[in-house]
Amino acid sequence: MELDKKNKAYDTYFACEDAAHKLGELREVPDPQALFEEEYCKQYRSLGFVKRSIILLAGIFINILFAMVVFVLLYSFFGVDLQNTETGEITHVVLDPLRSCMAGFTYIGAVVQAVVSLFNPATAAETVNNSASIIGIAVVSKSAFEQGL
Repeated sequence: MELDKKNKAYDTYFACEDAAHKLGELREVPDPQALFEEEYCKQYRSLGFVKRSIILLAGIFINILFAMVVFVLLYSFFGVDLQNTETGEITHVVLDPLRSCMAGFTYIGAVVQAVVSLFNPATAAETVNNSASIIGIAVVSKSAFEQGL
């Protein structure tokens, strides 16, 4: 397959197999601008603001829905270990689907609240100051190892 026959290297593209061409064979493009416009209209960037917003929100909704399904399955089938704050006793509880949904929404709400709090400059600065870098974690690990922990 020779690619140097064309004067304009961008006037060719790869396409699917058909009767006249093999799979992956270079083809002539009579109007490169028409090809560009045809391919561009199939892309996400060519969609309007409303359609792009719906696609983005649908992704968020599906992620939350998937998280809820996982919470319901985990809490309803496997259960969760809960600790009594007064006695310190740990009990294994299998929740019904309604309580599993409530626990899932509670957890998702806590995560959303933590993410939103990062938009507050004071909270973000505090989070960065309280976090340890990789090097800091390595130093703490080394000192713990030397102490025999």
